[in-house]
Amino acid sequence: MKQLRAAVMLSDLPVRIFTVCSNKKNMRGYNNERAATAGGKQWFYNWIVRIMMERATNYCLENSVKKLGRPAKMKVLFSARGGHSYGQTKAYWEWLRAKGRPFLDLYEIRFEVLSFGLVDYVPHYMHAGLQLADIAASSMYQAVEARSTRWSTACAEALSPVMARSGGSVVDTGLVLQPHKIDAIGLSGEQKMIFQHYGYRFKR
Repeated sequence: MKQLRAAVMLSDLPVRIFTVCSNKKNMRGYNNERAATAGGKQWFYNWIVRIMMERATNYCLENSVKKLGRPAKMKVLFSARGGHSYGQTKAYWEWLRAKGRPFLDLYEIRFEVLSFGLVDYVPHYMHAGLQLADIAASSMYQAVEARSTRWSTACAEALSPVMARSGGSVVDTGLVLQPHKIDAIGLSGEQKMIFQHYGYRFKR
């Protein structure tokens, strides 16, 4: 299977994968008023990107300090798609930076490694890194889209060697499930399988 071969090849590369899973079913009726206030019309998109950037910038900060002895800037590439204002996303990040460090949040965007001059938006076919991200995204999508005839957790499981971890755990770092009250989401048994594989525990 071509997709499985691609996932296996990706798992051999020096990369780390961060995934946020939040589909229309499990977010129906959910609202984040703080994100809506700051994020404008695309608050949900900005909020999901924020969750991913919190994990990615924390990893890059720790990794660069470990290897270089100092924080190093990371390059951020978005896959350009219609309907999103990337300028609004950066404005949301500016708002977060101006707010300062949150008191209770476990994660935060580490602006020591983030430079807005290194944020770009290009079509996915123009950059190999975005194509690798597509492999990861499609693998995870295939694992949670249980109604599809192509449903399988094999590709997502094959990515295990490169899933980002914190304290040895993928949960809430390399694989984030939203909203955080996971037992209230209503996932099917098949949908739960990939999350259970990576360490999530459901009560029912």
